[in-house]
Amino acid sequence: MMQTMATRMAETLRDPRAGLRGVLRMDLPRGARWAALTLTAVASALLVFVAQAISPPMEGLASLFFASPFRAAAVELAMLAISALLVHTVGRAWGGTGSPDDAVLLVAWLQAIMLAIQLLQIVLLLAVPPLALPLGLLSIGLFFWLASNFIAELHGFSSTLRVFGAILLVMFGLVVVISLILSAVFGPEVLNHV
Repeated sequence: MMQTMATRMAETLRDPRAGLRGVLRMDLPRGARWAALTLTAVASALLVFVAQAISPPMEGLASLFFASPFRAAAVELAMLAISALLVHTVGRAWGGTGSPDDAVLLVAWLQAIMLAIQLLQIVLLLAVPPLALPLGLLSIGLFFWLASNFIAELHGFSSTLRVFGAILLVMFGLVVVISLILSAVFGPEVLNHV
């Protein structure tokens, strides 16, 4: 199972669109897709706690959200579910053809790949610390490259560059909305600690 997953991840890194097609062709039932999303959220929360044990502790709102493993997993799952919702609704609004269930699987698969990179980064942080930061920076570019290709494939868009631009616009809009909500709930000074 793990070897098959590693092989599929390697194939996805070589050709993201074909890799996602292969994952979608597995035709997993809805429950399995949500289970995969939940599992990646829990694994992500655990990796956050491992990373905290070997690096400086989080401050501000991040420390509140990730104060316990259960809260961290719930926050991660909420963020992934919102991501799947946005992948589906924004893509469909722009003429895409992807389904909600496929959007959930897309986000779960993207998160699984990013978790593998994050795990490698933690290993490097312990074994060869100077290489951990470059890998972290590389992972940011990898995230956007994979996400752009995945969403283009899911919705049948031909231009990955346009999808990348749409991702940046949506992320900017989310930051503004979340900042306004946090400011309204906790007061404007909370934005200094985000």
